[in-house]
Amino acid sequence: MYIWINGSTPHWRSGPWDKSSIDKIFGDKFLAYVDISFEGIVRFIVSASGKNWYLGWKSWNNPCDNYGACGPFGVCKASESPICKCLKGFIPKSNEEWSKRNWTGGCVRRTKLSCETHRNESVSLKGKDGFLKLERLKVPNFYEYLIEGKLMKLIASLTTIGFMSILAAIVFSLHRRYANQKRRVELKTWRLESTSMTKIHRDGIQEYIGKYNLSELKIYDFDSILIATNNFSIKNKLGQGVFGPVYKGMVPEGKEIAVKRLSSSSGQGVEEFKNEMMLISNLQHKNLVRMMGCCVKEDEKLLIYEVMPNKSLDAFLLG
Repeated sequence: MYIWINGSTPHWRSGPWDKSSIDKIFGDKFLAYVDISFEGIVRFIVSASGKNWYLGWKSWNNPCDNYGACGPFGVCKASESPICKCLKGFIPKSNEEWSKRNWTGGCVRRTKLSCETHRNESVSLKGKDGFLKLERLKVPNFYEYLIEGKLMKLIASLTTIGFMSILAAIVFSLHRRYANQKRRVELKTWRLESTSMTKIHRDGIQEYIGKYNLSELKIYDFDSILIATNNFSIKNKLGQGVFGPVYKGMVPEGKEIAVKRLSSSSGQGVEEFKNEMMLISNLQHKNLVRMMGCCVKEDEKLLIYEVMPNKSLDAFLLG
């Protein structure tokens, strides 16, 4: 949600809408929509649920809620003076502006990233560049929020305001308490190997995934999956998820399988394939869906699961 000045200048923004509430509105229990009359008088306020109307006035008084208060690479904390400071490794872009308490110009990197400085050199850069863990911050303007059942993932793209030149993967930590349950998604940061993803063949799956141990997973032949799912027949379709459809099938051994066919048009398909292979293969548990293997042929990326009679983690399969 945004508040604009004169319809053109962003003044304030909330965190993302997670399909049940809006995140990062510090100090508020609900968000209101305000209807203002032509005379400038607030008429009604509707609650976030859309069920209750109130007559009154409400505004935010936290200076950190002002849009872009500290500029790029700047962090705002209202309890400190000055309220703005630069991230570790960054310095004010203009000391003159910052001395006048104008922080909107933000900060710049103190030194270039090692991978930029030595782009054309064969040197070991291990330990030179890394990630900084930050908490209780609003995500950037452009993000993708996905929620399927009890699984919540928030993946934000920081490139729109030039935050980082090199991004591997960032999953933000969310701690939210609801009326009947507490959802928790742990923060994990990992580096994805920079392997080629243009042309992938069956013999190159290990290189495509990276250095993760996939010795217990079976590499299925694409033609055998076509036969098992009756050429991905609509009759075999179990459902449609964010990253593509899921089909049921039967392998020659007589075991029933579920095939998750990652959509080639999905921008998240490649990352979903790599992350899910790593996650599920390391979480083999009787209460979790068991991944039997995978299949890669050109643009086709398939994950093969054992069908669970109690439909365990069906929301995950369709995620």
